[in-house]
Amino acid sequence: MGYLDITDLIHFTKFDKNTCLCVLGMIQRECGEIGLRFAEDNVVCVHVYRDYFEDPTMVIENEQMILKLVYKYDDPAFTLCYEIELKEAKE
Repeated sequence: MGYLDITDLIHFTKFDKNTCLCVLGMIQRECGEIGLRFAEDNVVCVHVYRDYFEDPTMVIENEQMILKLVYKYDDPAFTLCYEIELKEAKE
């Protein structure tokens, strides 16, 4: 299985292009270089370097959304999975 691109992310999640780009930007700012590995509904999984995997950020937040770490695994690569929660959906 190869890496996904932004079109796949839009297709496999319930979010629009701007939201998907924002999610990737937030994770990349927190974790450095990433590889988009998996996306479904409101979860996105990315490959990261070992340093970010060993001590991952549990919650990444901005004005529009919260990303919560829900799972991490290291086989075959260091992968972090974040649940995407829009703040406006909470109200």
